[in-house]
Amino acid sequence: MMPRWFPVQGILLAAALALVACDGAPAAEPTPNTSTIIPEVQDRSPAASVTPPASENGPPQTPPSTPTQRAPEPTGPLSNLRPTVPEGWRSPLVIAFSPDAPASTVLAEGGPVYVSWAMSNEGLTAATRFFVDLYLDGVPVERWGAEGLQRGDSRIVQGWSDLLVRARLTPGEHELRIVVDSTNLVAESDEEDNSHTLTFNWPSREDARPPTAPARLPNLAPFTPEGWASPIRIAEAIDEDGADALTVEVAYRNEGLSSIGQLVQVYLYVDGVLAAKFRERDLIAGEGVLTPPWSGLTEVIRLEPGPHTFTLTTDPTDLVQEADEEDNSFSVQMVWEASPPPPSMTPPEGNRPAGYTALTPPGWDGFIVVTADRGRLTATDPLPTSSLVYVHWALQNPGSRDLNQSYTVELSLDGRVVGRWNRLSLAAGALDFVMDWPLRTPVNPGSHRLALTVRQQGGTGAQLFPLGQRTFDWSSRIPQTTPRRYTDDEIRASLRRLEGLLSSSAGALGPQSPTAVEDVIAVADAVYYSLYGVSMADEPLDIHLLSDESYALWGDIQCQDTLETISAEVRPSFEQSCARLQGFSGFTAQWRGQHHIVAHSQRPPVQVLATLAHELGHFRQAVTNPDLDRETPSHAFRSFREAQAYAYQAFFFRTLESLTAQDLLVYPLLHGYESYVDQHLETWVSSMGTSEHSLGRLVLWMALLTDPELRRARTVLLDNRYLTAEAALEVFEYLVSFSSDEVEGYVARLLQGVQTQLPAVQAVATSRLISGLPYWNEGSPYLRDVGLLLP
Repeated sequence: MMPRWFPVQGILLAAALALVACDGAPAAEPTPNTSTIIPEVQDRSPAASVTPPASENGPPQTPPSTPTQRAPEPTGPLSNLRPTVPEGWRSPLVIAFSPDAPASTVLAEGGPVYVSWAMSNEGLTAATRFFVDLYLDGVPVERWGAEGLQRGDSRIVQGWSDLLVRARLTPGEHELRIVVDSTNLVAESDEEDNSHTLTFNWPSREDARPPTAPARLPNLAPFTPEGWASPIRIAEAIDEDGADALTVEVAYRNEGLSSIGQLVQVYLYVDGVLAAKFRERDLIAGEGVLTPPWSGLTEVIRLEPGPHTFTLTTDPTDLVQEADEEDNSFSVQMVWEASPPPPSMTPPEGNRPAGYTALTPPGWDGFIVVTADRGRLTATDPLPTSSLVYVHWALQNPGSRDLNQSYTVELSLDGRVVGRWNRLSLAAGALDFVMDWPLRTPVNPGSHRLALTVRQQGGTGAQLFPLGQRTFDWSSRIPQTTPRRYTDDEIRASLRRLEGLLSSSAGALGPQSPTAVEDVIAVADAVYYSLYGVSMADEPLDIHLLSDESYALWGDIQCQDTLETISAEVRPSFEQSCARLQGFSGFTAQWRGQHHIVAHSQRPPVQVLATLAHELGHFRQAVTNPDLDRETPSHAFRSFREAQAYAYQAFFFRTLESLTAQDLLVYPLLHGYESYVDQHLETWVSSMGTSEHSLGRLVLWMALLTDPELRRARTVLLDNRYLTAEAALEVFEYLVSFSSDEVEGYVARLLQGVQTQLPAVQAVATSRLISGLPYWNEGSPYLRDVGLLLP
């Protein structure tokens, strides 16, 4: 029976190996694999929500220069592999500016660098398969494989010239070492003479400068794909011969804000010994790599039963200048055992106590809200004594057990009960809430206390569960509110916050970004005010940038409340819409007479800004042409409204570029970006029958390329390769002007030309890619959907 692997612990080593650049290709090097683009799309696909594991700071761990695995002690004659000095050479290891130099020479920057080495078998018997590694400052930069070496034979490698390709040499002294039988596959008579070391000096560079915009550098790191337990996955498999085999897969990603237009190297170590190397080129920002299963581990390293540490290190030779050099390594310990240990029993999750708890839903400013306007979720201050006011309240059973007894919710004003609601039961985790309940009791000016209590009738009498109270102010004189007015300086100050958003990949909600949500709102409001002369706060619109948990809770409350008020005919369609909300980055809703934009905000702030811009397009359509807000829209109808929102998203960001004098949507000419465009076009076509976002993008492109009414905007697109702000606004206003009766026929006509126009869409999108674009000018990875996939 094949030995089995069992995980012991996972450790994220928050330490880059501060070593000089190198790369090598071992004989058993796996082929770099499936590059998975992680797109930022309106639909939150599983790939789009992949996130790396949280970092835990730990001490640096540099792989040792000599192997830690020891071959078993054999009996009989042994081979002995060691570096040797060939005739005419002065050392077993030479670094020089000439490929056939017999001794090391002084190196000059800009000139060629060649490495030569020699080894022999001075033992009493032939050596079996083994590897030879070349180390630079303790890190392997090349690996050579040999199927064996007879007694007395030698091997010479002369003029190896890839050192500067594999390594970024810094000025100063460096160590070069050759190690024979680096993975200790061969039993030898002397295990202490396998290496030879020399030092050399690399000349200084007078033009060395700190990086421009260091926060926007690329950043390589291991990451955990969905369905994996860690960035390293080890599994049992069956090989081609039907025998048990061991496979290893690894995952790494460019988590930085710009692309890598060069060689990328990743090493896998086992117990400090290099086991495999993986290479890629041109990783665009956000692009991840999941390697295919590799089964050659036991051919490289002799594994004995017991614990072994697997370490995945990205950019081990410091070839790539990164935004964060402290997150390049991940380690996990596994146990190789002859038989599996007995299964462990996981204790069941402890029961959470059931009960009644006051709940403040997302967007509310408390568990009791009193407002002068129906549908508003925050309290009016002060409240008018001369008109009716409305009350919302909410509670929840947070426990894991149903409350099957009937109960009564009582609302008290200054100790006097003014409202009662009878309920039959409250399931585990369920919500109970009331919205827009009219408070008809007269209230005098001044402060008054509202309290919420649950009364439960039992065998021994009533039990009271006070949930809490809030104080509100009433007044006979209501101050007049005036619209906000921004000066030019205030607009410029808000727009300056954009730079911080562009330089951050942390979630907008979280301790790493304490002001990001405010900054997103400020930037969006500056653009909106510049366009319409009014703040978003003065529109009939509430914006809610929520955590994932609050986003889900918002959807539950809105859907539960709306289902109680709509007709039976439209209820199935609305339930389907509710079920789809969790898959979206955000949505716009008109609920109880108020417009709301709700967005997932545990994402990078620029991505949240992109979602907000898209949803503002839906809001502008709703206030401009509410005839398009059908209760039961068809797939074509929903897709047409998405096309409107995409046109507005392009208009918003082209306007933002103009206001800030920045190029926000430019990307380098790399194969990864060309593939990005091609993959999305294929996805749109394959999913346009089920995804309104895919079909909406196609509708927008087809309208621009084929509709005679958009001839002027089409000319702008073809001349500039993108829509200017003015042209994008023209397209948005044209699409919003349609009547509801015209939409479905229009969409059907546009789709007749999809296959014919796809090459034109692909050509326009890829023509925007710029050769030689510096990383600090590259657009945010969270805006490339706007920059490359929208007109």
